[in-house]
Amino acid sequence: MWCPKCKNEYVKGITECADCHIPLVETLADAEEFYEKEQQEAFNEEEQEEDVVTPKTGGHIYVKKETAYEDMKSTAATFLCIGTLGIVFLLLWGLGVIRLQMEGYMKILMFLVMGTLFVVFLIIGIRYQMRLKSVKEEAGSEKQLTEEIISWFLDTYSASDIDAEVADTLVGEEQLYFQRYEVMEHCLSSRYPDLDRAYQDHMLEELYGRIFQN
Repeated sequence: MWCPKCKNEYVKGITECADCHIPLVETLADAEEFYEKEQQEAFNEEEQEEDVVTPKTGGHIYVKKETAYEDMKSTAATFLCIGTLGIVFLLLWGLGVIRLQMEGYMKILMFLVMGTLFVVFLIIGIRYQMRLKSVKEEAGSEKQLTEEIISWFLDTYSASDIDAEVADTLVGEEQLYFQRYEVMEHCLSSRYPDLDRAYQDHMLEELYGRIFQN
């Protein structure tokens, strides 16, 4: 008796390989035939996997310019507020309005450390504040571009137009999604070749939802 996988020989009476845990065959020729069949099946599976459209890895993280503007506005306000309040506190402390019992050298050290910290906060807040205008303009431009892309794509392509370009619609829902995605990506890139990758992925998700899920 022979194991068709590891090709170890066993005495009669044993029906299963102790290592591979599969049924034994009577001759070595049967074992060779089993091995060749197994290799061919593995090869066929690999070929099928190559034909399948697989999801993209390492997706790009997209943050809307409008969201970035609001975050920057909040950050600028926070740093400016903390820096201003901190400096006011130090001034009131130095003038004796706020009394804290502390040794002279410790008071000087605290003034230096906290003063430096609050000034840094003010500088950071001012720098963020100075960038707000340009980010707000970028957010407005992005919003206008988004509306333009959605209007153009929905007027130009329908679900049937996209499915007509899909190689095989008789596949699972997940694979159909990726095939449609590639068709839509090609259409969008043809009209807008210079889009940021993360923004393009965001737009494709938005367009897919409007076309196939509504």
